[in-house]
Amino acid sequence: GYTYVANSSGILIYNGFLWQKLQLPENARPRTLYLGKDCKVYVGGYEMFGYIDNNKRDQPAFVSVSGQLKGSREEIWEIFGNKDKLYMQSFALVWTYDYKSIKKFQPPTNIMLGNYCRNKVIFPKINGGIYEFENNTFIDINLGENFPGEAKIIGLANMGNGRTLIAT
Repeated sequence: GYTYVANSSGILIYNGFLWQKLQLPENARPRTLYLGKDCKVYVGGYEMFGYIDNNKRDQPAFVSVSGQLKGSREEIWEIFGNKDKLYMQSFALVWTYDYKSIKKFQPPTNIMLGNYCRNKVIFPKINGGIYEFENNTFIDINLGENFPGEAKIIGLANMGNGRTLIAT
């Protein structure tokens, strides 16, 4: 019943009648939001990852779970997930969060914004092509000879029925 919006000055929370603004610590700028399986709204930004604690609806608070991101100089631009874990990413690194601990992974090349499609975690490469992330390994996926090699993939979407939309 609530709408959450990340913007450069914090997180806006709308309950249908009133807007609230949640200021993040050190005036951090949130870059992405994601609703986890535990019904918490997760937040990513510069050197930070955490969730919004709504135990007091009139005073929401940010709870950090990203101790190892501090000092990394990385910015979380995307969060997505499946039933087991969340995936947070910058353009150079990927972190997984199984709702207990965070692990960091470095893809072979820089990546664009990934997604969970057809029961697979997929990341587009900045210079074309895609990786599947399976068993903590980045696997280069052949898109076939009909896919233009120079095409830059900028987005992925699960279309259902075993289909994935690739935006170039």
